[in-house]
Amino acid sequence: MMQVEGKTYYQLKEAAEETGYTEGTIRSYISGGIAEAQKLPDGEWVLTEAGMISLRRRKKGSQPEPTPRLVTLEAPDPPTPEVKQPAHIVDVNKEVSKESAKSKKAAHPDGWKEGTVYIRTPEDHEKYNTLKQVADIMKIPLGDVVMIGVRYYADTVITPKLDELKRIEEQKRNLLMGITS
Repeated sequence: MMQVEGKTYYQLKEAAEETGYTEGTIRSYISGGIAEAQKLPDGEWVLTEAGMISLRRRKKGSQPEPTPRLVTLEAPDPPTPEVKQPAHIVDVNKEVSKESAKSKKAAHPDGWKEGTVYIRTPEDHEKYNTLKQVADIMKIPLGDVVMIGVRYYADTVITPKLDELKRIEEQKRNLLMGITS
């Protein structure tokens, strides 16, 4: 820090040490107008007090506020595992009037879609992009590729589980009938 004519200036090295930014980042902030600086007669750039304040605020805003913790004598709760939600497809077999179909088709330049695919996670987005690539390569509509995926998932995962659930439900019903009789 230096004082010139009553004004405070910071060398880039000092600012980098205090804020944690690299000198290159600070230079880009100066050239981008984010941090105010002045060029000295010898060619060196120095930050003004206002420029240093803006860097401090910017750095403070990029760091999350610490969450206050309640200290107790109890053991902490175990972390809740993150449950990944599969892509959710709805309204696949929705019937639509001819007028409605024409207006929807006109509003969708990529082709009319009978259902909606909800992309909730980055993994869902990757899978959607994979399906889109398959559709492009095979020259078929994306909706057909999605439906192929839905059919495969239903045939290989859902149907066997559903049959098992029906069998368990039947056993439960038989047990309850035996108890109540």
